Amino acid sequence: MQLDPQVYAFYEKNIKSRGFVPPALDVREMRKAADAAFNDKTQILPIYKWEEVRAENLRMRIYTPHRGLDPEKGRKLPDPGAPVLIYFHGGGFIMHNVESHDALCRKLAVTLGWYVVSVDYRLAPEYPYPAAVEDAEKARRWARENAAERGWDPDRIYAGGDSAGATISSALALKLRDRGEENLKGLLLLYGSYHAEEVMETDSGRAFSGGDYVLPREMLEYCESLYAGEHADPADPYYCPGRETDLENFPPCVIVHGGCDPLRDDGISFARKLKKCKNDVHEILAEGMMHGFALYWWRFRRGEEILLEACRELNKR
Repeated sequence: MQLDPQVYAFYEKNIKSRGFVPPALDVREMRKAADAAFNDKTQILPIYKWEEVRAENLRMRIYTPHRGLDPEKGRKLPDPGAPVLIYFHGGGFIMHNVESHDALCRKLAVTLGWYVVSVDYRLAPEYPYPAAVEDAEKARRWARENAAERGWDPDRIYAGGDSAGATISSALALKLRDRGEENLKGLLLLYGSYHAEEVMETDSGRAFSGGDYVLPREMLEYCESLYAGEHADPADPYYCPGRETDLENFPPCVIVHGGCDPLRDDGISFARKLKKCKNDVHEILAEGMMHGFALYWWRFRRGEEILLEACRELNKR
């Protein structure tokens, strides 16, 4: 599968030098580089308002959009009782934050016409598994308990995320189901790591993890080792959602796979398992896209189109 021309042009220097493998796998340096690349440089997309709250020992950024798909066509708030999307950022469980995903969350809020709550969950290695999943539970509980006061529909709470955030969202849905609680209305899962298969044993894992794409094997294994800590069990479905053998009664979901992503085939296998258990699953194969492309939706025309399609599908669920 060939890279999208805009993706290739943007990453050409890295691709030719195989420069995606960091010179040293050091979480502090990786965070510093990630912050320099993404954090709050520009308000890429105008939005009606945003605010930060601190609750449940979490920092959360809440986005209130204009109404409809185009912010220039009106400045109405969402209808009373609009849905809310709880969003968990990517970053290999070890980096990124609400600042790095500001542009993406603005785009989701404006495109969906929903409220979006971006969650600054705890990161490894300081807080390995299950801290991130516990924080996801807290965020969902807070959203449900405060929905009426904020004008959200407590019965239309969705969750989603990219990469690590997609994994966390899936784990949250499994926890809610297993406890017999009212589950999420739906999920938006962007190129997550589910361990439905061993990534490096898949065709995409072998093809795209060599260093000339965004997510090299060394980085993937480093991030996973820090997230696992000393006690994570690979058979634990809240740690590896794709290892769950019974996926019945999973929320409806939209799953996006990066065409040139080592995690692609793992995501496809997870979607296949969900479908086998009669769940509502809509898959989108983002051909020509590397891992992490959603953060650059404003640079890649095809990336923006994929986000629009994913939002349209999520709105149907």
